Amino acid sequence: MAESAPRTLTDAVSRDLVIAGLFVAAAMALNNWYAATGSSIALWTTWAILFILAFIGIYLSHEWGHYMGARIAGADVPLGSGNGILLGLLDPATHSRHQFMSMALGGEVGYFVPSLIFIPLFWDWAPFQGVAIASAAFAVQALYVDIPVLWKIHKGADIQATLDAGTAGPVILRKTVISWGLLAVAIIVGGLL
Repeated sequence: MAESAPRTLTDAVSRDLVIAGLFVAAAMALNNWYAATGSSIALWTTWAILFILAFIGIYLSHEWGHYMGARIAGADVPLGSGNGILLGLLDPATHSRHQFMSMALGGEVGYFVPSLIFIPLFWDWAPFQGVAIASAAFAVQALYVDIPVLWKIHKGADIQATLDAGTAGPVILRKTVISWGLLAVAIIVGGLL
């Protein structure tokens, strides 16, 4: 499959605004379906679809957080292709440690800002609990997966070596399963109390 050409900032913003618009439209339609029928199928379908949509939205927020963090620190950040993530890779050889940390922490802010909004807003609204739980899942994952790696880099560890060791596919998968598993246990226990 051929890689598409790098996109412009306008292209990236436009794509993500369309995604956000689709999220809002789907949320409204699903909520109306549940409100009209009150059925368990409508509730669980709405919950699951909104969980997935929130997951995508929070991921995009995370990517925009990376972009803004890097730009605030003065980094010239390449945008990724139109097929993939928002950012290209920030090259540790051409960017400063400060620029890298600003980019990385911007991504964390991108996780937590939607979480701080979505969790209290949607936690008690049955059809939208999927949004709140996706938000919590990302926050938990960020704390468990990303922060330990960033802390090592903050303390002076080599950026590339630390990223390679801490964010390799199997490591991310293992930590994601553990963090999301802990979240699932917390949700189940919370529901039983």
